[in-house]
Amino acid sequence: MLGERTIQKVGQIILGSILLSIGVNGFIIPHHLLDGGLMGIALIFYYFFSIPTGLSMISLSIPLYIFAFIYYRRYFYNSIFGVIFSSFFLDLFSFLSDRIQLPVLLSALVGGTFIGLGAGLILQAGVAGDGLDLFAQMVGVFTNVNVGIIIFVLDALVLLLGMKFFGLGIFLYSLLATIAVGFFTSILTIRYLE
Repeated sequence: MLGERTIQKVGQIILGSILLSIGVNGFIIPHHLLDGGLMGIALIFYYFFSIPTGLSMISLSIPLYIFAFIYYRRYFYNSIFGVIFSSFFLDLFSFLSDRIQLPVLLSALVGGTFIGLGAGLILQAGVAGDGLDLFAQMVGVFTNVNVGIIIFVLDALVLLLGMKFFGLGIFLYSLLATIAVGFFTSILTIRYLE
């Protein structure tokens, strides 16, 4: 029988995955913006090859989850459901990509807020939403650095890669979204390491 804490944790992962999915599909994809981390790489695959974002994200996460299974099994077991739920809801909510029409600046801010709140809730439950979040989670625990800050650095690296493909304008709006993601993720994970 599932305990109250387990039910709360699963609910938090589902809510976080839904918020993240709304942010990506409703606000980031309509303007061909990027997010950081594996999500950003999955978005690049979506924009160029029309591969569903959730499918790409779960596929890209596999090597990092294998690493976690071998070296940090506790993190693997705690986080496998995060990537499954996040990927599932990303593709489930893909219909939103042509439903919400906001200016690009507002979309970057609102999308980043939704993604940051979603990722923060997922991480707050002790779970990672994708392979790079899992990596950041492991590094954060062992270095005592806030998980949101680690994710922001990894996200910025992916955005720099994306600038090569999409140009400076998309990079700047995507950077703004990523700052919002990092801000809200950091707020929700500030006590995560305590």
